[in-house]
Amino acid sequence: MRCFSTRKTPSVSDRGTNFLPAAAFVALLASGCGPGSVAEYDAFECVDSQTLCVTLEVPDSYAGTARELASMFYETPETNGPPSALLPAIEYPSVTPGEPYELSHEAIDIVGEYYVMFVLYDESGGTWLPETDVDYTAMTEAPIQLDGNPIELGVMDFVLAE
Repeated sequence: MRCFSTRKTPSVSDRGTNFLPAAAFVALLASGCGPGSVAEYDAFECVDSQTLCVTLEVPDSYAGTARELASMFYETPETNGPPSALLPAIEYPSVTPGEPYELSHEAIDIVGEYYVMFVLYDESGGTWLPETDVDYTAMTEAPIQLDGNPIELGVMDFVLAE
């Protein structure tokens, strides 16, 4: 099982001076750059401040080619527009059908209450919005409080985007 974590990378948020207009957000994601696309690392335990961890269950039926794994934060459950904040995406994550993918982020400087959505973009999928019946998503059912404390989201299942 391959795992991923961000290492001391900045976030993009509309809550501070790092505001990223929607047009720039789309251009960055279309180029695969995002706020710093990164390579895979071993996941770590979420015990330190400003960390977020989740186990993403990849369905047995997954037969795509993963292009990118994005972590996005929304103020509402509506996800048809740019997120309020996002973390660096991982390019070409090593996901395996039927196996969990351990994802860890650190140095999260986002503060507030957000729904968290993870998107597994396929080679033939969407660019900044998940493509219906191609890409996979996992989203928290309720907003989570980001306040600097470690956050362990537990297990979340990827489902085909609708």
